[in-house]
Amino acid sequence: MWVSNIFLLIAGEMATDDEARAGLMVMIDSIASADDLLAWAEYLSLPADGWEGDGEPPSVDTAMNMFDLDKSQSDFGPLGMVMGSAYAAKANPIKRVDIARLTFLFSKIGKGFAKKLGKVDGAKLVAAVKSTTKGMKVTDAQGLRQLVHTPLALFSAKAIGPALNRKFMQTTKNLRMSPLSLMAVVTYLEMHKQQDCAEIYPECKPFPAQIVGELNKLYATAFASALNDNVHWIGGREIGGAFHMAMLAVKQLSYELYDVSSEKPVGMEVSREINLVTVDERGRAKLLGTSYKRRVDIVLQGSETKVDENESENNIWVEVKSLKYKSKYLDSWKPWNLKGNNYSYHRQFYLDRVASTTNQLTGVGNRELRRSEDFEWWLQSFTRKSRKSYQPNNMTEVAKKLRLLPSSRSNMVYGSLGFTSRDAADKAHKQSHVTSRFNQLSIKTWLLEDAKSILLDGIDPETINELINDGG
Repeated sequence: MWVSNIFLLIAGEMATDDEARAGLMVMIDSIASADDLLAWAEYLSLPADGWEGDGEPPSVDTAMNMFDLDKSQSDFGPLGMVMGSAYAAKANPIKRVDIARLTFLFSKIGKGFAKKLGKVDGAKLVAAVKSTTKGMKVTDAQGLRQLVHTPLALFSAKAIGPALNRKFMQTTKNLRMSPLSLMAVVTYLEMHKQQDCAEIYPECKPFPAQIVGELNKLYATAFASALNDNVHWIGGREIGGAFHMAMLAVKQLSYELYDVSSEKPVGMEVSREINLVTVDERGRAKLLGTSYKRRVDIVLQGSETKVDENESENNIWVEVKSLKYKSKYLDSWKPWNLKGNNYSYHRQFYLDRVASTTNQLTGVGNRELRRSEDFEWWLQSFTRKSRKSYQPNNMTEVAKKLRLLPSSRSNMVYGSLGFTSRDAADKAHKQSHVTSRFNQLSIKTWLLEDAKSILLDGIDPETINELINDGG
C-alpha cells in the first residue's frame, strides 16, 4: 500500500509539471498489468540518494516536492487528490526521487527503448525497471544505489538482460574498472544501436549493422559468469570482454567528437586469413600455401573511402587485452615458434605486422598479402586492491619481445614482411615501431578527461568522484 501511495504522489506531481508530463505518459503507456504498475511503484519508492545495508530499502520522504503543504491546505489540490494533505505533510529525512531527476531520466530513455515506429517498447522498459530494482537491492557495490534513477541504470539493465543484470550487480568486486564505468560504457554503446541516436545527443553517429549484430554477443562474453548461479566472481574472459566494450566506446567517441573518419569503427570480431611467403635464392617470394587465421577485435575505417567497409587493406586493426601483472609475465610474450599451431601474443602481433606490411618482393602481389593499413594494440591500465596492470617498465620489456621475429630458421619469418634477410628485417623494425602501436589506456582517466560530459551526463560530480575511484 505504501509504495502505491508513493507512485500516486509522484504521478500527481508529474501531471502538474509541463516538462515531466511527457515522461508520465511514457510510464503510463508501459503499464499493461497490475504487476507492471507495482514494478513502477517499487522503483519510484527507492531512496533517491541510495541506501546502506541489506534487506528492504528504508522508507522515503512522502512530503510534496512542488508545494509546501500544511494541514490547512485543501484535499482538492493536486497532492490532496492523490494522497490527502495530512499524509503528504509528514516529513522523512530519506529523500525520494524528485521530478527534475525523473524528467531528465525520461528525456534520455525514450529513444533507447523505442520500437521501429518510435513508440517506447513498454515491455522492455518495465523489464529494465524490475531488473534495476532487484539488482540495486542485492548489489555488492552499495554506492551504485545512488544511480538507481538514472539512464545508466536502465540502459545497462536493458542491454545485459534482467537475469544477468541482477547477477552482475552481485559480482562487481573483481572487475578491472569501476561498476560506474562499465554501466556508462554499456549505456553509450546501447545508444549507438539506434539509427536516430542523434536525437539523444547531436554528435551521436550510429554503429554500422555489423557492429550492432556483434554487440549482443560481446555483452554475452562480458557477463558470461552471470549465467552460472554457482559462480560468484568475474573471470578473465569476462574481464577482457568488458575492456573490449570500453575500447569500442573510446574509438566511437573519438570519431564523433573530432570527426576523424579514420577512427570510425566499422567492424568488430572479424576473422581474417593471413598468408605467409618463402623467399628463394634469387630473392623471389612465393606463397607458402597455408594461411593463419587472425580474429580482429575492432576494425577502424582507416583511409578506406567506402562506407562501413571492414574488409579493406585500408582499414586499421585494433587488438585489446586486459592483463594483470604477475612475476613471470614475460613468459606470455616469448617469440612465436612456427612449429605447430600454438597460440601466443607474439604470434598475434607478428601476424598483424604481416597483415599491414607493404611487401616489395618480386613474385607476390600486395593483394595476396596485405590485409590492413596499420594496427594498434591496447592494454588496460588499472589498479584494484591486490591486482594491478602492467607498469611502464613492463610495457617496455614486452615491446622488446614483440620487436623480435618468430623463432624459426625459415626465411618465411622475414620474407613475409618483405625482406630478403633477417638482418634487414631486424634493422628496419625498430623499438619505436613497436611502442607506437603498443599502448595502455585507463578507462577511469578516459571517462574523467574525455567522456564525462556525454557518458556521465546528469550525474553530480560528487557521486562521480565517489564511484569512479572504485576501479581502474
